[in-house]
Amino acid sequence: MAFLVRNTHRTFSAIFKKTLASSTTQFSAYNGIDLTARTLHISHNRLGENPRLTATEDVDLNAQPLIEVLKNPPEWKYVEQILPKLTVPSVTPKAEYPSGWVPQHPDGHSHPYFVRRNRNHMVPVYLSIDRRGTWRKTYVKFISGDIWKLHKDLMDYIEYYMCKKERSRVNEFTRQIIINGDYVNLIKDYLIQKGF
Repeated sequence: MAFLVRNTHRTFSAIFKKTLASSTTQFSAYNGIDLTARTLHISHNRLGENPRLTATEDVDLNAQPLIEVLKNPPEWKYVEQILPKLTVPSVTPKAEYPSGWVPQHPDGHSHPYFVRRNRNHMVPVYLSIDRRGTWRKTYVKFISGDIWKLHKDLMDYIEYYMCKKERSRVNEFTRQIIINGDYVNLIKDYLIQKGF
């Protein structure tokens, strides 16, 4: 076994030295770079073949077609349509949107609390599912102002529509409310009615 490992190591080191020696090119032009003598050494070795029986060939890069680089071609506008936007575009005001989305009202600051939209202009109410779908929690985020007043209003709203009280938690440090259960659509409707 030791003979096989030692012999394989010698074979690979010999191939590496031979490939390294054949791929080095002497440059003698200005600044040590000769652009007319560009050659590329390619070693073909398929998986499972003997590494000592590799076929090598030299490819002349001057015979390859050159690539022309255009900085501002007129076709660039079609490429920009496909590229993703770096920032979320601002909302264009309309009377009604086909998806049913409602923008935030400017009079939303008249309440003692405020829930700002996320960067995609959506209401920040999220559902978390844990323990293989048995635990469902609703998160309300990005709250500023009187978070306890919003918590009381949300609990009264859920109790009125669901006819039961639900456990909840207020996290003042992260400015979010966590409610046990799936009440995402109910809370989103309440916040949209308030103008958030």
